[in-house]
Amino acid sequence: MVASTLDENHFSEPLHQNIWHLLAEHIRLGKQASATVLMPLVAQWPDIRKGKTAGQYLLDINQAGYDPANLSDLATHILELAQRRAVIAECKVASEAAIELADTVSPDGIIADLVTSLDAIADHASKSEFSTAAEAGQRVIDAMVRAETTGTPPGLQYGFSNIARYVPTLMPGRLYVIAGRPSMGKTALALNIAEKVADKGKAVHVISLEMSADELSARAIAGWSGVPTEIIQAGTANENQRSLIMKAHERWAGLPVTIDDKSNGLPIAQIAARVRQMRRKHGIELLVVDYLQLIRGGEKHRGNRVQEISEITTGLKALAMDLGIPIIALSQLSRGVESRDDKRPLLSDLRDSGSIEQDADAVAFVYREEYYVERQKPDVGDLDKMEAWRADMDRVANRAEVIVAKQRNGKIGTANLFFDGARTRFTDLEPSRREVAS
Repeated sequence: MVASTLDENHFSEPLHQNIWHLLAEHIRLGKQASATVLMPLVAQWPDIRKGKTAGQYLLDINQAGYDPANLSDLATHILELAQRRAVIAECKVASEAAIELADTVSPDGIIADLVTSLDAIADHASKSEFSTAAEAGQRVIDAMVRAETTGTPPGLQYGFSNIARYVPTLMPGRLYVIAGRPSMGKTALALNIAEKVADKGKAVHVISLEMSADELSARAIAGWSGVPTEIIQAGTANENQRSLIMKAHERWAGLPVTIDDKSNGLPIAQIAARVRQMRRKHGIELLVVDYLQLIRGGEKHRGNRVQEISEITTGLKALAMDLGIPIIALSQLSRGVESRDDKRPLLSDLRDSGSIEQDADAVAFVYREEYYVERQKPDVGDLDKMEAWRADMDRVANRAEVIVAKQRNGKIGTANLFFDGARTRFTDLEPSRREVAS
């Protein structure tokens, strides 16, 4: 319906804006919106060009005899013209900002603002601004029927059945945060999830702000080949290992995975613009960001890290909703964890801002007790302590916990995984060793 496609702001002429507003209001109220009905209402408006009244002008439009069958095409044309004017206006603002050479505005900031504005123009032209209860409800029912028919819930399957007890799938429009202290394995877990999603033919884009694309690829190849990363990087693989490495490389190379390792230090607006471009080009269905503390906020909050993080998490959540894809964002934790006897993370440990907890649909912590026990190794001469330490090491060896501490649409609890440090690989803990999650 044309009335729901256009609004008064799509017209450049004030008179056309006023006429369309009046027409749309009549339609909204269920009243007839013909030229005959509107004529008396516009008769008292000021004269327009060459003494012609608004009523006479409306009559001229009505007598022009536009074919109703062409109304959809006319509406599309009006939308395109409105887009062009908006693009011109935004480019003019960016041009003036660049010419000013103000010290407070960096070129990166100007570019980010322009790209964000242009993306917003493109999105606005292609999306309805709201859903009716009937439309949204029907989508829920359709999703339920598809799940019943196919036997699988909506969203992306990501291959960890223990975690899936709490987070069944990665849903479009949702922001998932995986957090942990350094060396806990959060990057490894996120990459493992990305591999499993991509292995099902779903396009995955990884923004790696800490590790290079080559380093991530080395991890993936090590995981699939079973050959430790250090052997691959040192070039000391034997013939059998080399064969395994090449097979793993072929598998990795065949996945629909793209990696951006050139976005470090960019503001969230510019990163979002790059992701939108990737979405248009490659149809990405999952985005992984490693990690959010390495993203900059805009110029407005420069120097206030709490506000910057808030802007970043809000931007990531908005991006997930706008693109209709799940986003996994990795996060560091504060050092406060290290000062406690029980070093399992809490939501209050999220670094820099409570907005991470607020904006995320789910927050999961990666915790490996083995990391801490290993660093408590006693002196070899103290036999009693050494024996106790070895018993502790046996208890925690290769065990990892994924603590789902927040879940907007589900339950919380702890999933137990097996972690192979040499291959930086997580797998579900076998049933014989699995503990009952809380």
